[in-house]
Amino acid sequence: LFCHCPCGSRRPPNVGQINVALPTGAMAEKKSSHGDLEAGDGSMSESVPLLSRTPRDSWGTAEREKSVFDFSHNHKMVLYDHEALLSYRALLCFFRSIFVQRPVCLCLVYVLSIAAIAGLSIFFFLPSARKLDTARFSYFTNFLKVFISFMLGLYMGKAFDRWWSTVRCFENILIDIRQLMFLMHSNTINPKTHQLVEKYALASSYCLTKEVHAAQMVGKGRKDAEHEVRKLLEWLVVQKLLSKHEKNHLVEMLHQTGKLGMLPMTRSLWSWIGEILAHVTLENGSMPSPPMQVRLLVLVQQALAHIDELKMNIVLQVPFMYAHLLAFLVHMNNTLIALTCGLTLGSTLAEIYDRSEQLKGLKEGNSQNAVLGELYGALQTTGVQTLVVVLEPMFFMGFLHIANMLSYPFGDAHYHLPTETFVARLHMDLKHMGANRVYFRESQKGEKEAAKKETDKRSKEEGDEEHEEEESGDD
Repeated sequence: LFCHCPCGSRRPPNVGQINVALPTGAMAEKKSSHGDLEAGDGSMSESVPLLSRTPRDSWGTAEREKSVFDFSHNHKMVLYDHEALLSYRALLCFFRSIFVQRPVCLCLVYVLSIAAIAGLSIFFFLPSARKLDTARFSYFTNFLKVFISFMLGLYMGKAFDRWWSTVRCFENILIDIRQLMFLMHSNTINPKTHQLVEKYALASSYCLTKEVHAAQMVGKGRKDAEHEVRKLLEWLVVQKLLSKHEKNHLVEMLHQTGKLGMLPMTRSLWSWIGEILAHVTLENGSMPSPPMQVRLLVLVQQALAHIDELKMNIVLQVPFMYAHLLAFLVHMNNTLIALTCGLTLGSTLAEIYDRSEQLKGLKEGNSQNAVLGELYGALQTTGVQTLVVVLEPMFFMGFLHIANMLSYPFGDAHYHLPTETFVARLHMDLKHMGANRVYFRESQKGEKEAAKKETDKRSKEEGDEEHEEEESGDD
């Protein structure tokens, strides 16, 4: 039913589309109150909007990733095999891990460059470089490592709490829409009103996915986000979720607010829904009961409250001085690690060179064994320092990048939340909700008609028997 749903066994053949199919059979011959949202053949194919597709994998890792990850139409990660992380396969899952992210890779290039420059400078320009005592340079870096590890741990914990609160708010908004539509189905609201509310609710969900992304961007990124939002509005018009007049009004709202951080389009669409529900009528033209009308408006208020909470989690950032100090310490620590390791590597390389030259003129004996011991010690130190300069900066930068990703989970990268998938699932759920209710009503109607025919048949037979008895009594 839903090609890029995590439960599917295959990725969609067309990465630019989501296919939502309604049940076949008797249901396919009926039209629910969402008629113009459905295609004529009982299915709907909708393009998921405005995401830059990640390039195709040219290293032959696609098949390997399929066994561990499940991706959406735009290559965002929807699901991963958690049991694979308990085996050796965790060592092979580098292609979507933190170690191949751009900030971590740039950090690795940065520290290796500094270490190489420092090591070569010591080796070529410092006389008797092997006598350099590099242990003194590590005192301050060891203190800094402990301090940064403690601060990063606190920051990661708070960032995860913020991520969970943000995800919960976004899902609660979609749940509010499901509850609202279910309540309107149960009370046989006017089909035109029901259809209009559903269209606006879906349009607001798609707009929300773009506006929350734009709300966490500044400068040129904000201008690019505004361009993406306009493309989204054009797509919504094509999908008949908005009219051209409504699209123009939302564009005007963007110009008036000036900033996307206020979520103007989402708020506008929900204000339209509130206005519709304030004057809602049933199929027979009567007004719903006051408690039911209040319940409809309460669901709208709940959705608006969750939208405000989501906006607060995105717009209200961690104080700049705290975030800057932590980032400054991480980069400074990585620089010091690179310098210390570079000096140590330069000294050990000089030691290796000198001991190699000494071995050429020595014969086998105690003196040669002593020189070999110092040579092997220098080789071991070189290997350990190489691991330190490669791994430690990557770990510190990786945790900083994860904390940033948790604090701002909306975007177009594969590790961001697949919000378009969540909204498309909502779209599918609403389609199936209406389809299943129409199917049940039709089946109940058929059963009632069959029961009525059976009752009429029995009544007729009983009447015929009574008539025959009356005739026999007259005789």
